[in-house]
Amino acid sequence: MEPVWLLYRLPRMPHSLIHIINGPIYHPWSAANKTTIVHILSLDTASRDHPHAGIITLGDFNKLHDVALLTYPLKQVVKSPT
Repeated sequence: MEPVWLLYRLPRMPHSLIHIINGPIYHPWSAANKTTIVHILSLDTASRDHPHAGIITLGDFNKLHDVALLTYPLKQVVKSPT
């Protein structure tokens, strides 16, 4: 698994955001939880380089045990399986 974070800079952004960081994530059923968590936490590097960026992560988490992510300042929008 290799982290891929996309950085968007649109011509018209709200004053509080300069960039949007988008991180697609796929956590297969057979994958190690730790590997996916490390992938998601690599977001620290991108957010350090762009401190005024909005962050969007999306994808398929397949029962990922996310205890390590609960202290990270992200908001989960979808709260039930889809």
